[in-house]
Amino acid sequence: LHARGIPWAPDVVVNAGAVIEGVLTVSGGQSDEVRAQVNEAIEAIGETCESVLREAAQRGLSPGRVTRERIRERLA
Repeated sequence: LHARGIPWAPDVVVNAGAVIEGVLTVSGGQSDEVRAQVNEAIEAIGETCESVLREAAQRGLSPGRVTRERIRERLA
């Protein structure tokens, strides 16, 4: 897709909401505080996706590569 100039967002970014909700609610329950944390984290996914796409375009890389680089940096 990248080579053809078609914008796309990596699954690991766009599907993060389900993982976030699952982890936070399993570990913290269904309290209002936990729900607020879930909602805040899920709302940030759009910003993350936008920044990945912007960086990919600026650097001429695929969004997948940018995402993998960010993951490696966070896990290092």
